[in-house]
Amino acid sequence: MSGELRPMVTALAALGPLPTETAADPTTLGRWEELAGQISQPLSDDEVTVLAGLLPADESDAFGMAWTLIHVLESAPGWPVPAALESAPDYWGGVLRTRLDDPRSRPTGN
Repeated sequence: MSGELRPMVTALAALGPLPTETAADPTTLGRWEELAGQISQPLSDDEVTVLAGLLPADESDAFGMAWTLIHVLESAPGWPVPAALESAPDYWGGVLRTRLDDPRSRPTGN
């Protein structure tokens, strides 16, 4: 990565991946929600790649927060970002790839 990351992306990266639902604690989820609410477009490809790597390690969606992050990624001007698809955990990388193949799941009104 060569671009500079904005503070909210750096702060989310410092928190680490979204916790799985079995490992989630209210403090971490609250901080994730607060920081995720600060994400603004346009996201750089580097920011998209970092954020994709923060999706949960399993199939859980962190009480819906993973889907919020998916929508943010898909709304980035450079989407799809190949490095982001590679940085996402296996399950969520598959979800992102499947959504690329299904035009009904693409966000509208970027």
